[in-house]
Amino acid sequence: RLVFEKFPMGTFMFNSLVVTIACCVIQLVTGVLAAYAFSKGDFWGKEAIFTLILGALMVPLQVTFVPIYVLISKLGWMNSFPGLIIPNLVSAYFIFMLRQNFMSVDNSYLEAGMLDGMGRIQSIIYVLCPMCKPTLITVSIITFINGWNSYFWPKMITTSDYRRTLAVGINHIRQTFAGLEVQNYNEIMAAAVLAIMPIVALFLILQKYIMTGMSKAAMK
Repeated sequence: RLVFEKFPMGTFMFNSLVVTIACCVIQLVTGVLAAYAFSKGDFWGKEAIFTLILGALMVPLQVTFVPIYVLISKLGWMNSFPGLIIPNLVSAYFIFMLRQNFMSVDNSYLEAGMLDGMGRIQSIIYVLCPMCKPTLITVSIITFINGWNSYFWPKMITTSDYRRTLAVGINHIRQTFAGLEVQNYNEIMAAAVLAIMPIVALFLILQKYIMTGMSKAAMK
């Protein structure tokens, strides 16, 4: 209770929740469509484009930070949800994991769906996604955890408590109004426990899907 009275923890948690859910939903949509294209599609340069996407996994945010930061600043998206969400619309890891799992689904299932009158989008929603549910849940949980714990990018573009996320807010708790670090470990630990509770609960509830999804992608 003391943490909520002294700091806007409710605002921090709300901001993290909005950003994390938005990133999860958008990455799920873009990841499923891209994974379908790379696993079941047939177009020129497919393997080369997928190799570039794999290369993106090796590029840390700090390398691309400056141009993205300048763009967000010029668009006036500092201290805003678009500034926090839009740079994270696509996940190369999400695409890679789903592509590996989609490749394990025989094309005959999709052909049977199309014979029943399904289009491509319907085949993805009603055939591919249900068959690959463990992997979808796994990558969604990983995306949620990464978004919830995100620190570097929110730290760079938020300068007020109005749009600070939880990870940045906890770091801010360490400082007084003069910008000096204080020995308020009790408040820091209380805030840290509040931050990890959703992640722990999510893992305990869905851990069987995580293990199944990771093993299926690894075997492929």
